[in-house]
Amino acid sequence: MSTPGDTRTVVRALATNYIQEALEILQRTTKKRLRFDELILSGRLSSTMGLANYRMVGNRYYYTITISSKIFKRDSIALKETCYHEVAHLADWQIYRKWGHGDTWCRLMRKLGLEPKVYIEPEEYVEAGYISVDERPIS
Repeated sequence: MSTPGDTRTVVRALATNYIQEALEILQRTTKKRLRFDELILSGRLSSTMGLANYRMVGNRYYYTITISSKIFKRDSIALKETCYHEVAHLADWQIYRKWGHGDTWCRLMRKLGLEPKVYIEPEEYVEAGYISVDERPIS
């Protein structure tokens, strides 16, 4: 029987691997060096699967990806796609200085082998490890 700490450790390891994998793909296909600084697992995210963020620390940008530890309890296609989605946001900023789900982000998602989408479909909730009470889209 796994404990919550074990689950977080597993999700952290999986997410770290998916983030590194996505960074390697985009660095190879864009010929750009991309940076990533920190993975955060958050029990506060309940309607968002992940978030990418950047901020200035001193004279350089600091890049983070936050993954919901409420939604992800195990490995899933949705976990991998969420990590790739968030890496595409960081790459979009680092390469094009754009943020959001625009044309350059969509191109980066395709380079990662995924169709660009902002929300998962309701039938994907369970696969993601999340039971939706109010059927809100999860981004």
